[in-house]
Order: sequence, then C-alpha cells, then structure tokens
Amino acid sequence: MKFVSFKDPNFKFFGVWQENGEDELVSYGTVSFAEIGFEGNELAVAGHTDKDVYFYIDSERVTPENTETGYKFTLSDGKHTLKISSINLQSFHFKGIFVNDNAELFTTPKKPYIHFIGDSITAAYPGYASASAMKLGVDFSVVAKGGMSLVDGWGWYKPYNLLSNRLGMESAYFGLELMGNSPTLTPYKFEYFRIPDIVVIFLGTNDYLDCAVDESRGNINIFTKHYLEFVKKIRGLYPDAPILMLQALSDKYCRRRGINEAFELISKEVENVSLVASDTWDVELIYDVTHPSETGYAYMGDRMAEVLEQELKKLNF
Repeated sequence: MKFVSFKDPNFKFFGVWQENGEDELVSYGTVSFAEIGFEGNELAVAGHTDKDVYFYIDSERVTPENTETGYKFTLSDGKHTLKISSINLQSFHFKGIFVNDNAELFTTPKKPYIHFIGDSITAAYPGYASASAMKLGVDFSVVAKGGMSLVDGWGWYKPYNLLSNRLGMESAYFGLELMGNSPTLTPYKFEYFRIPDIVVIFLGTNDYLDCAVDESRGNINIFTKHYLEFVKKIRGLYPDAPILMLQALSDKYCRRRGINEAFELISKEVENVSLVASDTWDVELIYDVTHPSETGYAYMGDRMAEVLEQELKKLNF
C-alpha cells in the first residue's frame, strides 16, 4: 500500500483545519470534514481522536477496524469516496491515508458549501445546520458553541479556569481553541479553509439583551457596533459569499430589537447581507424557552433548507 499525505491536492477540507507542526492536520470547530476519492479495495486512515469522528464510504457511514496508527477499512473493488467527519468540538489528528499501490486518486465532485457560525442552537448535531445541509445535499461546516455570545466578555459558557472575561465569537472565530477551552488563542491561518458559497450567522441569543437594565446600559448600541465589525471581518475573508443573519427564536426583552438594529447598520455598510425572519418560524422550544426540541430542530432545518435553496438558485447552483 502507498501513503497519501493530507497535503495531496485531491483532498478537500471543510471547516477549521490547521497543521500542528507534527506532519498532522488537526480539525477544530464544531463540525469539520475531509474528503477524497480513490480506487481500489484497500484503505487505511492514519490519524487519531478521542471520540466523535465518523467515517463515510460512498456516502454510507461505516465502522472501521481500529489499528495502532488509525483505522482500517475493507472494501470492494472500484472507485470510492472517503469522508471524515469530526464533530462536537473534537479534534481529529489526521496524517493521511493508505491505498492500493496503483490506486488512482481524484477530487470529489464540487457541491455548494454552507458555513454556519453561532452558539448552542447552531452547534447541535444533529440540528438545523446538519438537517438543512443534508436535505439539500450540500457540503457544510459549523463553528459554534453553547453559551457563546457575539461580544467579548458576554455569554454564558464556563470559561477556562473560571476566567472572568469570556471570549465572544468576534474573537474566538479567529482562533483555534474554540471559546473557553484555553486561556489564550492560537491564531487561525485559514490555510485549508474552503471559501463557502453562503455564510449563516446565528448570534445574539447569549448576548446581554435580556432585561431593561441591559438596554439602559447601552447594550443594544454596543451589540450593533460589534456585530458590524464582525460581519466586516467575515466579508473580508469571504468577499463574494452571501451572509445570512438569523433572527432570534426567543426574546426575553430586547434581543430581537438588537439584531434588527444590527442588521440595519450592517446593511448600510456591507453588501449582500440579509436578515432571515426565523423569529416567525414558530419553532417548537423546550422547557428553557430558548433551545428547539428535537422536532423543533428538524422543522427549523426544513425552513433553513428553503431559505438556502433560494439563495443557491440566485448563485446559479
């Protein structure tokens, strides 16, 4: 068998991946994928993770045999596709694959690619992000975590070593250690990140827009300005991708007003940004009146798929 490094140009990567200096490419973020096509009847993946890595051969999830260096698969003769899925904030340390000595490698057909950014509602797997992407048959990735705010210092997740200053997505998106898993951030180089066709941002649920005192402190104004600067940075990374902002599913006080005002400000300065009226979807929520139920996530996925389908038509997909 011959070894094929992760650096082979036939590999495609979706989501956050970065080299660690040990001849490995490591996945970060919430949902990340690696994909390649090959022929033959032998395949082994060189890599490791603690848990939450899935393997798909020809779009079917399979369970490999564990080996000292990774994972081994038994296949029929012919051409195949391999997709590696790293989920739930687990890092997969990926070195490459072993295939038959005479195996041809090929890049899998291009599909539309959707990139989701958010908090626990977006991080849920399965959830609306995965449901909408799978319904449309598109590629996707997710950078999200429970309790995540947009604004630095706000939010509800427990930070590393009880640090008093939580990182919001405005900072955490540009580092590898996603939101509170480390006291510092390793800068993300975006070297292996495929440029998305559409970006979906669902933030604001965990920002401090929940009561009258939040409004009196000027938090709406703070939130709108920070959202504008974040979207400007996203536009700088992905110049041509439509950006879809989602409206909050619930509102304790001025959450939706904050998102509306942020959109109004952003739309004056950044092109190709839309606000999706997800507040009108009537998504079924659980007891906390914040997170969707299982049925709610599935329904939200259907509605998100409808929105994305229209956007993809505009892009001539």
